[in-house]
Amino acid sequence: MTGQETGKQRASRIPLDYFKKPDAIQRWKLRLTVLALVVAVGWWLSGLVRSDRGNLMYSRGQVATVHAAWNAECNACHEPFRPIGGNAGVSKLFGHASDQKCETCHAGPPHSSRQIASEVQGCASCHRDHRGLDASLVRLRDSDCTGCHANIAAHVQAPFKPRYANVSRFDEKSHPEFKVLREKAKDPGHLKFNHKLHMSAGMAPADQPANPNPRVQIPYTLAQIPIGDRERYRAAGQEGAKDATNKVQLDCASCHVSDVGDFPKTLQQFGDTPRGTGAHMQPIVYENQCKACHPLTLENGKDAQPLSVPHRLQPDQVNEFLTNTYTAYYLDGNPKLLDAPFVMPLVKPGQMPKPRPELEKVRTVIAEKVLASEKMLYLGKQTCGECHTYSGPGAVTPDSLSAGKAPDFQIMVPRVPDVWYTSARFNHTSHRALNCKDCHARAYPDSPDASTVGTDVMLPGIANCVQCHAPESHWGGKRLGGPRFDCTECHSYHHGDEPLQGIGAAARGAKRKMTVQQFLSGGTK
Repeated sequence: MTGQETGKQRASRIPLDYFKKPDAIQRWKLRLTVLALVVAVGWWLSGLVRSDRGNLMYSRGQVATVHAAWNAECNACHEPFRPIGGNAGVSKLFGHASDQKCETCHAGPPHSSRQIASEVQGCASCHRDHRGLDASLVRLRDSDCTGCHANIAAHVQAPFKPRYANVSRFDEKSHPEFKVLREKAKDPGHLKFNHKLHMSAGMAPADQPANPNPRVQIPYTLAQIPIGDRERYRAAGQEGAKDATNKVQLDCASCHVSDVGDFPKTLQQFGDTPRGTGAHMQPIVYENQCKACHPLTLENGKDAQPLSVPHRLQPDQVNEFLTNTYTAYYLDGNPKLLDAPFVMPLVKPGQMPKPRPELEKVRTVIAEKVLASEKMLYLGKQTCGECHTYSGPGAVTPDSLSAGKAPDFQIMVPRVPDVWYTSARFNHTSHRALNCKDCHARAYPDSPDASTVGTDVMLPGIANCVQCHAPESHWGGKRLGGPRFDCTECHSYHHGDEPLQGIGAAARGAKRKMTVQQFLSGGTK
């Protein structure tokens, strides 16, 4: 064919001994191979003189900030030729020797004894490092949790049965309602309290019946609060000259103060050092939250002055305090009793001496004063019985109290839980931009089901939380969701209630605070 190269033409163009001599491509291949070998050997040799012994040369990347001190110390976490993570099959075959190194600093408990043993993975299977300084080792993917919790029955070994409901994500359909609300638990404390009454202006709700307490003026005004406490309860726009008509208007912050906050110095009873991070509220304490409106004072004090009874005393201790106090008052007014010599009259063997008439009269007068004060304390309004409940052989009535005898009942310690969601995390400081009413509507008097008893649990449920903690969406012109809603946003694991691990962790674990469940089961603190 015309234009086609012939054999003679090709032979003249291509030398017959071309295969005996390397061409340019082959020469460059050889040069690059030698260069790569030299670079590799040089790179390896350079690690011998580095301060990190070349460890960082083989690293997948920087470790998290909390482990940055060991960034160049691979053997701090790794065992030679042993996997630090991997699936259950690899774990069973090789084991996780590195787990022991993790536990030298992090005293986490073992996995659940109900879990199928062959499925237990190593620490690094969930806590993945070498993802950069800013990576979190505890912000896990939801799949690390839902891999088992989406179908717990399939991961529980016989003969055990699942103790928890399946969870695949955080929403009303895929996550169970919080246990306290799901089981309709009552407040395990023994404190009488009416949120509707206290949150109403002047302590006078619209449906309030006639005032049962003649000692208290209704509506309750600032003039009835001690001068030193008035500024704390003064609302905006209330002038001091009008305290006789200024109604006391409490809000949530009047009693509930963040554990990072502080009460005024005049109210500090237990020190003024910082308490926490603001996640929780300080416990309710009589001296800080109650005393201004509920003073334990009696009218029959000395020189027409009220007598203040110490708080946190049981009835037998109150009886002793009152007896000693009124005895001192009586002797101050009758000093001649102390001048009379005390001589034990002579009696026949086996007989008791007759009491001195004047001393018997003193005992009777003092006993009657003590009895009157005890009735006011235990049965009156605004004192012990207004907030506390009693336990004893029978009901506490005027007839059950007698002169000259200490009461035989006990005042129940309130024991209101400081933290309700003990298996989850919630931070009030993070939610400070919200109105308290958004989550605790029943505490307000204008709520249709405003709380009037202390056993009410006014905690929000999932329906309230998912308004924010859900994927961002727009519905009906309103923006919903946006904040994080992954498992680790609220849940902790591995001694989450005892975050400071290591030396002493076991001792702290043995002294854990009482949980709501222990309260409900009748445990004692």
